[in-house]
Amino acid sequence: MPKMKILNTVEQEALDMPPVFNNVQRKRFFDFPLKIRHLADNLRTPINRLCFLLSCGYFKASLRFFSARTFHSLDIRYVAQISVVSGHML
Repeated sequence: MPKMKILNTVEQEALDMPPVFNNVQRKRFFDFPLKIRHLADNLRTPINRLCFLLSCGYFKASLRFFSARTFHSLDIRYVAQISVVSGHML
């Protein structure tokens, strides 16, 4: 029996991508509580820390997880920058 197709290809691709934030949303969703920052600090590599924090922010916004390949470059730069500025080295 064939699968029911609910979304077209463009809609499915949009659903599989993390949300696109403006500057205000980026500040809101990538503002992490101290406990999340401590968890990130305990990860072995800077890439793992960065991906963890990005995943947390995207999950906070959409209640979904996304592939690291789909992370937006502006979000990557923002999280890397705030992590270094706040004393949590990436």
